[in-house]
Amino acid sequence: MSLEEKIKKALETKTLVIGSRSVLKGIKNGKIEYVIYAKNCPDKIKNDLIRNAKLSNIQVEEFQGTGKQLGIFVAKPFAIAVLGIKKM
Repeated sequence: MSLEEKIKKALETKTLVIGSRSVLKGIKNGKIEYVIYAKNCPDKIKNDLIRNAKLSNIQVEEFQGTGKQLGIFVAKPFAIAVLGIKKM
């Protein structure tokens, strides 16, 4: 399944978490199974996400567009640096 398909499925099932703080909190609580970040995500946020995700054995993938493009992809009128997909 491609990254875009995973995001669309998460949108349909309402399991998408938007924002770095919410995703980090979900990782620490064990509620996130997959993390996606925009290619222009700030390094501090990206490094923090990757470190916490590795500790929790969560897969992390880079979206090949900017935060603005990621926001448009998930039908939001703002830029999004980080998305998480909740466990079902």
